Amino acid sequence: MHRGVAEPVQALILTALEDKISQLAEPSELLALASEIDQLGMQLAHEITRLASRPELAAPLGPVLVRVPSVYARTLLRAAERFDDLGSPKRSTYVLIEALRKTFEPATINTVAQALRFVLEAHGQPAAAERVRELVTMLDERPSRRDARERFLAAIDELRDLVDWGALDDELGLD
Repeated sequence: MHRGVAEPVQALILTALEDKISQLAEPSELLALASEIDQLGMQLAHEITRLASRPELAAPLGPVLVRVPSVYARTLLRAAERFDDLGSPKRSTYVLIEALRKTFEPATINTVAQALRFVLEAHGQPAAAERVRELVTMLDERPSRRDARERFLAAIDELRDLVDWGALDDELGLD
């Protein structure tokens, strides 16, 4: 890959981490990768804050930071898929809820929500699956971005309480 003059090194790091998503198959490896991506996001946010007085240096980092939540969510989607394939819908559900908590992009939220609804419906959780449907429609009722985000996060907490965790099997014997 050719690095442009204004392209920060963090963009290259995020791209390298993103490329690993399809290469990994073990859920634990994917979760570790998600942690690396999350850590990069925290470092970027800190760096942008630190460079606030020098916007010419902070500005190139902004687009990289904006990409982090969707890359993080895609990593968790892959981990959830692998957990479900291995017989742990409980862990898959947990990971998908975490992916919803961290993402902001409507398309990514829809993708994660579809996967979560599928797992919940497949394992006899119709009320929780319906709540996921409601979460997605909440995004259309945006009075303000901050307000919408706070309501969305509160609804995710309600969803977590609505899931009957004991009814989700775990063939891996990990839960």
